[in-house]
Amino acid sequence: MEWAIGEASGFLAVFSVWTGLSPRRIVETPPLLRKLQGFMARNGIPLFWFDDVAHDDPDFEAIQVMATSGIIRSENANNLHFRPYANVSRAVVSTALVSLLGLEKISPTRPTFTDVRPGEHWAYSNIETLKAQGMIAGVGGGRFDPDAMITRQQLSFLVKAALPQAHGKAFAQIAQDKTPLTRRELSRAFYVLLKHRLDI
Repeated sequence: MEWAIGEASGFLAVFSVWTGLSPRRIVETPPLLRKLQGFMARNGIPLFWFDDVAHDDPDFEAIQVMATSGIIRSENANNLHFRPYANVSRAVVSTALVSLLGLEKISPTRPTFTDVRPGEHWAYSNIETLKAQGMIAGVGGGRFDPDAMITRQQLSFLVKAALPQAHGKAFAQIAQDKTPLTRRELSRAFYVLLKHRLDI
C-alpha cells in the first residue's frame, strides 16, 4: 500500500510539471484524473487490485481505468477477481453505459419491459434510462432479457446508438459477430468511449 501511494504521488508530481497544473486541480478534474490514471496504468502501475489481470496484460490499462472510474469493476465485491474472459449480461452493459455517459437515471412507475420491473430487477433504472434515450430495444414480445449474455454485435449496435463517432475506434480490435462479449472486450471498447467523451 505504501509503495502504491509513493508511485501515485510520483506520477502525479510529474504530471503536474508536464501540464503546469496543480496536483489538486488534476485530481479534481475528471478528464485530467483519467488521463493521469491511464498514464500510470500504461507504465504498469496497478490502480485497482485485481488478482487475475497481470501488468503485461494487453488490456491492463483499459481494465484498470474502467475499474477506478467505477464503470466496470469486480464481478463480485467480495473478491479481487475481474474474470476477463467471463461473458457479460445485457443488464451489466446497460448499467456500465449509463455510468460511462453520466446519464441522469429515471425510474418510471410503469415499466417498458415485462421482465424488468421496478423493485424486482437491480438494473431497472439503468435499462429504462437507455430506453428513454432511444439507445436500446427489447428482444421481442415486450421483453428485454436482462440476464442474457450480450454479443459483440449487440454491443456494436449499442455503441453506434450512444457514441457513433467513436464506434470505429472502439471496435478496431473486436470482431462484430455473434460471439458472446467478454468483460475484457467490454473494458477495451468502453475505455475508447470514455476517452472520446472526456476528450483525452
